Amino acid sequence: MHKDSFVAPDEQGCVCIHATKGLDGSSHCYKKGVLDMNRCLGVPVIVSFPHLMWADEAYRNTITDEFSSENESYTTIVDFEPHLGIPLRGAIRLQFNVIMRPININKQVLPMTEKWPRAMFPIFWLEDGFQLTDELVEEIDSKLVGPLTLADAVQWSVVGVGAALSVLSIILLLACRRSEKLALQ
Repeated sequence: MHKDSFVAPDEQGCVCIHATKGLDGSSHCYKKGVLDMNRCLGVPVIVSFPHLMWADEAYRNTITDEFSSENESYTTIVDFEPHLGIPLRGAIRLQFNVIMRPININKQVLPMTEKWPRAMFPIFWLEDGFQLTDELVEEIDSKLVGPLTLADAVQWSVVGVGAALSVLSIILLLACRRSEKLALQ
C-alpha cells in the first residue's frame, strides 16, 4: 500500500483540512487521537475517544479529568464468537469537542474571552451498542457450535480409526508375508 492510502485529499476528505483553528489560534492539522470534522459536518467539531483517551498529551493536559483514560468502558469494541465470527456484543463510543481559547476580533481579544483557557473542551460523548441475549447465545451454541464440535470430534475419530486400520493392515501384511516365507521353506 502507498504511504498516503489513509489520508484523504483536502478537497474531498475529513482527515486534515486546515479549517479549524487549534489551541494556539492557527489553522493546522491536529495531533494524534482527534479528528477535525469541520469539512464533514460543516461545524468546528473535533471527535475523539471519551476523555480524550489515546489523544496527544497536549490535548489531554488541557482538561482536568478525574476519569482513568485507560478504561475499557470508554473504548470501541466488538466481541465475536470465535468459531463462527458472529458478533456477540459491541459498542462505539465517541466524544465531541470544541477548541476553547480567547477569541480575536480585528486583532484584539474579545474581553469576555480573555480568561478562557486554551483547551480541547468536551461538549458531550455518546455511546451506542448491542449485546445478544443469553437465550440467543445459548441457541447459537446449541444449534451451531454444538454440531460443529460434534462434527470435529467425528472427524478426528475417523482419522484415528483410519490410522489404526492402516497400522493393522501393515502388521497383517507383514505377518502374511512372514507366514508365506515360512511355508515356502
